[in-house]
Amino acid sequence: MDTTSTHPWALQLSSPLQFLTLKTEEGGVKPEIAILFFGLALILGALCKQVSAHTLVPYTVALLIIGIVLGVLDHVLHNGLGTLGESIQIWADIEPGLILFVFLPALLFESSMSMEVHKSG
Repeated sequence: MDTTSTHPWALQLSSPLQFLTLKTEEGGVKPEIAILFFGLALILGALCKQVSAHTLVPYTVALLIIGIVLGVLDHVLHNGLGTLGESIQIWADIEPGLILFVFLPALLFESSMSMEVHKSG
């Protein structure tokens, strides 16, 4: 039985440090790995919210620090983060207008729902 795969989405191992890097046979990155960073960001955000509730560091500052650390690691290691690094690059190259049209309505909705409209005087 032949163990090599001819499927276009076959797993390609480029180096021992990048054992999770998923590429097509043509060398392109699978767009599905963008979900990896999105999921990791949600998990880190939830953990950061829980931890910052018990510390003096504001939530947004902690998120900023985490984002800077991930960005610097990806830049310094030159894609040594493997699939996570590729996922970060996909999100770094996203159209700015797409971020505006996708995330701004959700942020405005969340802010309006948590706003206190009735003042107790």
